[in-house]
Amino acid sequence: MSDPLPVVEEDEYHRIIERNRHKIVKMINVNVFLDPLRTKGILSGDDAEEIQNSPIHITRKSKAGFFLDILQTKGDRGLEVFLEILEYELPQLFEEVTSKTAREPPQDYIKHRESVVMNWVYRLPEFAKDLQRDYDHNKDLRKKLKDMEEILKYAQDNNSFLEV
Repeated sequence: MSDPLPVVEEDEYHRIIERNRHKIVKMINVNVFLDPLRTKGILSGDDAEEIQNSPIHITRKSKAGFFLDILQTKGDRGLEVFLEILEYELPQLFEEVTSKTAREPPQDYIKHRESVVMNWVYRLPEFAKDLQRDYDHNKDLRKKLKDMEEILKYAQDNNSFLEV
């Protein structure tokens, strides 16, 4: 990613998150943040799996709240990277919660985001078959349907990447 956010006083990132927790939970799709945070060493594979598969966090908002709880245990660097991703993914929300102007994402970030979106698009037929199989056996259907809705919404919101 490009230049880091400006240095802020200790715990300022925590205050930004807590002060704007409701807005953040309402707006984010946790799946967008997991890979970049793992790549930067902020989240472990176990953290990501716990966030993704926790049965008590069925709704997108409860999963987002749980994600923020875990992220806040990762210190200022974790929150700084989260805000950088937020800046590139949801610039309006970033500006609202930080009172800073969002920068354009660097080209390597855009290419990575496009590849993630296309990976999900290519996996949709497989995902639909899994859903049908699960529906037939009535296993975890609600969770899978919510996940599919989030994936489709994300793909629709970012359809400019698909118009090649």
